Amino acid sequence: MAAETVNYGKTHNPITFLEKYYVLENGQLIVFEDWQKKYLIEPIYFTKPTCMSCPHFKECNDKALQLAAPIKICEFGYNQDLCPRHKTWDRQYRQYRRAIVSLTKKDGKSTWAAAMAVDGLIADVLPDEAPPEIFGAAGDKAQAKIIWKRAKMAVQRSPRLSSACDCWRDTIVVKAHGGEYAYISSESPTKHGFNPTMKIFDEVWNQGDYDLIKALADSPVRKQPLSLFVSYAGTEEGTPWHDYYRAGCEGTMGPRTFFFWSHANLASWKKPGFLEQEREALPPETYRQYYHNKWVKAADTYFVTEEEVKRCIGWPDDLRKVHDGPMIFSLRGRNDEHEYTFSFDLAFKHDRTALVIMHREGQFVIIDHIKTFQGNGAKHPLRLSTVMAYIEILLSSFNVTSIVGDPHAAAQLIRWLRDDLEYDVVEFKAATPSNQTSLRQNLWNLIHYAYLRFPNHHAWVKELLRMRVVQRSYGRRIDHVQRKGYYSDMVVAVGMAALEIMTTPLDEQGEPGMIPLFERSELNEIEGGGARIERLARAVRRGHARADVQSGRYGSGD
Repeated sequence: MAAETVNYGKTHNPITFLEKYYVLENGQLIVFEDWQKKYLIEPIYFTKPTCMSCPHFKECNDKALQLAAPIKICEFGYNQDLCPRHKTWDRQYRQYRRAIVSLTKKDGKSTWAAAMAVDGLIADVLPDEAPPEIFGAAGDKAQAKIIWKRAKMAVQRSPRLSSACDCWRDTIVVKAHGGEYAYISSESPTKHGFNPTMKIFDEVWNQGDYDLIKALADSPVRKQPLSLFVSYAGTEEGTPWHDYYRAGCEGTMGPRTFFFWSHANLASWKKPGFLEQEREALPPETYRQYYHNKWVKAADTYFVTEEEVKRCIGWPDDLRKVHDGPMIFSLRGRNDEHEYTFSFDLAFKHDRTALVIMHREGQFVIIDHIKTFQGNGAKHPLRLSTVMAYIEILLSSFNVTSIVGDPHAAAQLIRWLRDDLEYDVVEFKAATPSNQTSLRQNLWNLIHYAYLRFPNHHAWVKELLRMRVVQRSYGRRIDHVQRKGYYSDMVVAVGMAALEIMTTPLDEQGEPGMIPLFERSELNEIEGGGARIERLARAVRRGHARADVQSGRYGSGD
């Protein structure tokens, strides 16, 4: 395919070009929806330059705003014919050098941006100018690669585009004129010295500063560069994305910036049933950010509310009649009436290790026991032998039938559980996007509907209330604020155990059973250092010690 020379508004039409050659994941050619043409492509690419000082400017701008209602849109200079005396810019080039586009989640931002990148790579060629340089940019490399990868796959699926381009590991190159499309991030050691014709900044709401934007500033040798910013609303003021939002709403962007911010779910493929499903699965503030494209305060991004946590404390009414006494964390004597799940999340130097025991009674998931350990930096790390000794105590005290844990830093522990103790261990990689989504949604549902039950223990409740829903390059996860004394290990361990329990079918009866009384309220039931724990574990292995149900302490065996 010969490279097409662009002269937007006269000879090249990106809509026609892309609908003829851009192939989607389903193997079909892309077909832009009317709102994409009317509110995005046509204004960005076909708007001709005008002069804001022209006496006709307010008239044409107000008319454009009326036509775009009810979507809030701020654009400058819709009709060049109303500005015959305009002399500010060369009329043959695009007016806009920057486009701020904010859509609700799943409205096709990435696909649309990838299509625009392919068009710019192939067709944005001007006489006496170097070949196009397109850059995808984001806060981290994984996020920056998302739109670039969509464009690469579309090129490879299209016979015409694939014959016109070479797709390499990190770049797409047009054979005819040598134009390139690559991706870059804030993590890249070198971000300066480029002369891009187009820059696509993805998920801008997660950019905390202007460093990357400044590094990819427009080059004076480019006649019509375009910076495309795409994202939904964010959580923090004082960020570039919030600055753009405020300037766009106030109409202070300037005549060379296009601004479009939609609070509506415009895409035809988002059906009411899908939105209702998302509303039930997401915290209210997250749904508002995703599907209403509304800014939420950082405080609104907490994983669960205090009211939700309060509803989960203590026995539910359905189980209160079969449990004589308050619900508190405890070690207890051996009980085989229930099948328990054990989970672990290990860390040895700076973070904490968490061990959790849980079980299911009917529709409720009960937290029976939580234990945490922590090392003291690289010089005084936590000893694995201490953790293993305590696990032996847990396994002797509870009828554990399933074990799940994050394999990170746990290879030796997993081998010991499998080879020496002959337990099956489910490895749950908590950092992977799909696992994070499953853990977060399952745990939130259990807490939101009060199906998770636990004692009113200060350390556990405090950690749970500190959890926030944060954005990462691969999606959203629950995490804590990066401050001293803030942790997430107990929440992660509980989340893994809860997910393992919920994916295991109930028995045929599904009736809640009797469990022993809880005796102790301490989170860390066994006081003292690791040496004492290991001595107790050795006594358990010899059969000379047991968990005393009455006192909660360890004593002589019968």
